[in-house]
Amino acid sequence: MTSVMQCLPAQLQDVPTSALASFNESVVVQVSLATQAKSKRPKQHLQLPKAQIFSIEDLPDEIITALMYQNLLHRDLCSLAQVSWRYRHLSSANTQWEALYNQAVGDVNDVTREAAVLAQSWKELFRCKTVSDRQAEPWLTPCQYELHAVLQRISSEQASSSVAGGVTFLLDGSGSVSQEDFSAMTGFVSKAVTAMLALVPACKVRMNGGTNIALAILTASEHMQSSLAVGAPRTMILLTDGRIDHHQGQEAVQVTRNMAEEQGNVSIYSFGVGSGVDRAELDKIVAASGSSDVDCRYMALAVHPESLW
Repeated sequence: MTSVMQCLPAQLQDVPTSALASFNESVVVQVSLATQAKSKRPKQHLQLPKAQIFSIEDLPDEIITALMYQNLLHRDLCSLAQVSWRYRHLSSANTQWEALYNQAVGDVNDVTREAAVLAQSWKELFRCKTVSDRQAEPWLTPCQYELHAVLQRISSEQASSSVAGGVTFLLDGSGSVSQEDFSAMTGFVSKAVTAMLALVPACKVRMNGGTNIALAILTASEHMQSSLAVGAPRTMILLTDGRIDHHQGQEAVQVTRNMAEEQGNVSIYSFGVGSGVDRAELDKIVAASGSSDVDCRYMALAVHPESLW
């Protein structure tokens, strides 16, 4: 005889045996027969709906970008670009490479954006900047697109005026400037003059001397005032290692402010060369000319991030 505990459903088998003492034999037989009858029924298989299979290729570009492309390194983006044409297209998105450029270089401003336009993409600008930095390491130098962008910006200030303007280069020749630093300055001037002659064919080149920054600005100011018509655009390009003491800095700021008030239409750009460049002091001089976009008017031409002496 099958026991009661064997015949009861599983959910009742935990009931104490003493509680089942009142069950009579007929109950046991009925349960046994019911169990046997149930076992003879044909098995019915439960038909579950087939799960729909999705491919990542079915997702829209926006979701793939949000899921896969956030916080990737440039190497990861380049690797994904090899998978398929679609991934290559997504991996070339300007937003991705602009973010990478900002993380690696920082200081993204209007000049940088103009450089990206010249490079035709942020990816190409990032590539060119990476190669340039590796070749010049540990020095900080602009890549060709950045240099072209700032020179184009300077030239456009001159070309936009119907009155002949002037661009004056001030080169720091003090004792703290090494031969390599000065060579970087003269090399830049050569490139800048060549570029501006191409953009503004009517340019003429002249050379004059100068000593400290304040006196150099004053000398350049007097030269521009005597050689340029009233209202003509005046652009001054200052190349220096930026080692200015507080007194010299204040004097240079005052001279610049006076020049801007007396002549008007004055624009100053500064390029750092050498080690220990004090950009803050250079920015003060640029701001004294009345420029509101000071962050777009400085570039590290050949700068070592740490002072070498």
